Amino acid sequence: MGVIPKEAGIQIYLALEYINIFLNRDLGYYLIFIPELYKIAIIMEIILFYIYDFALAVYFGSSIFVGFIAAPVIFKTLKTRNEAGNLVGLLLEKFAALTYVTQIVLIASG
Repeated sequence: MGVIPKEAGIQIYLALEYINIFLNRDLGYYLIFIPELYKIAIIMEIILFYIYDFALAVYFGSSIFVGFIAAPVIFKTLKTRNEAGNLVGLLLEKFAALTYVTQIVLIASG
């Protein structure tokens, strides 16, 4: 394959330690017999961690944005509460669709 960069080596080592602690057994024995498959599993675990963290950030970040930034600004700038309510309602429909997607990703990757 090639030389693994130092940062990737540290992440792989930490992932190995995490898996060892999580499964409570020594997986180094299996590394001798199936090294490529084991490396793929570690890389997949790292990727799932990043996907989970990204989905969590999108979920909470969009919640904070809609609730504390977008809705108050819309209600302050538009002339009538009816127009502002309609616009915020449309925004919340889009937000609901985004939360459904992020929740599915969180369940699948968690």
